[in-house]
Amino acid sequence: MCFKMSYLKLAGMICLLMLGLAVSATATTWDAYADWSNTSNPNGQYMCGTRTTVDGTSFTTFDTNSLLWGVYQAWTVGGAWDVGGLVAKNATAGNLIQQPGVGAYSVLRWKSNVDALVNIDVTWSNTSWTSADAHLVHNGTSIYDCAVNWAGPVSQHRAESINVHVGDTIEAVVGSGTNGYPGDDGTNLWFTVSTAPVPEPSSILAMLSGLVGLGGVVLRRKIK
Repeated sequence: MCFKMSYLKLAGMICLLMLGLAVSATATTWDAYADWSNTSNPNGQYMCGTRTTVDGTSFTTFDTNSLLWGVYQAWTVGGAWDVGGLVAKNATAGNLIQQPGVGAYSVLRWKSNVDALVNIDVTWSNTSWTSADAHLVHNGTSIYDCAVNWAGPVSQHRAESINVHVGDTIEAVVGSGTNGYPGDDGTNLWFTVSTAPVPEPSSILAMLSGLVGLGGVVLRRKIK
């Protein structure tokens, strides 16, 4: 009976150690809205820009930040959104806005500084009379394409898990849709990239030490 109880105690202690390890696990999240900067583009892992195609790695970084239409803090080319589109911050709603230009796509780019499996979560939605095409692009190649339209679908969501290396890029890209006119195609954007939780080294060492100690206890009981 004592021998059985010792194993039950052992199992319980292992469970507690595993729980402690799980609690200590940490993850890194890059939130495009939270990481927004009115003074620097690029800022951290994010940058805003434009290009004339969905796919590809060529990229023109927006060079001007200003309060556009008296409401949105926006990055544009030379202050004119219609030249190459824009990426803007809507502080009231707590999201970003992508607005394409004439023959130009609005691009929000995340550039990896890690080798890891990352989880990408992106949502686009209608602002008013949106009629846009939206894309998730990895290293210059689209991996998801959809449409956002005031008449429906008014919202699109996509979650992806991708292995990335340092220097890889993930982009949220918005164009002017089938009508080719970008005037009312401002599209709400929520975009985050996060790594999977990784146990802290101190927690791993604590668990290993605990298992070694428990193994010693069991061995001594068997010898006796």
